[in-house]
Amino acid sequence: MIDYWDKVQYAAGMGGHYHWVLLACFVTAFALGAIAPAARPLLRVTIFLIFVSFLAMLVSGLLLHRHQPDDGAASFRYIHFGSQLLFAMAVVNLAGVRLFRVLLPPIRLQPPPILRDTILGLAFIVAGITLLSRME
Repeated sequence: MIDYWDKVQYAAGMGGHYHWVLLACFVTAFALGAIAPAARPLLRVTIFLIFVSFLAMLVSGLLLHRHQPDDGAASFRYIHFGSQLLFAMAVVNLAGVRLFRVLLPPIRLQPPPILRDTILGLAFIVAGITLLSRME
C-alpha cells in the first residue's frame, strides 16, 4: 500500500524528488539572502510562498490518500493548482533575485526597474498559463 508521503510526492509531480526540490529552494533563498542583503524582504516573501505551497501540497496528498468522492476531486484540483502556482511564483522570485541582484551587477548591467518588473511579470504569466494548460 502506498503511504501518505508517496501521495504527496505523486501530487507534486516531481517523481519522488519533491523533498529535494524544496530543500534546494530553501537553501537557494538563504544563500541569496547572504549574497544580496538588499533582496532579503523579497526572499522572505519567497520563503513564505514555498512554505504555504508545501502546506497546500500536504493537503493535496491528504485528499489523494483519503480517496475523496467526486466532489472532493474539484477541491483537490484547486488546492493542487494553488500549490503549484505558489511554488512557481517562488521559483520566479528566486530566479529574478539571482539574475537581477546577483549576476548582473558584477558585470555592470542594471536594467531599469520597469524592464525588470516587466520581465518578472511575463515570467509569472508564463508560469500561470503553463500550469493552467497542464491542469486536468
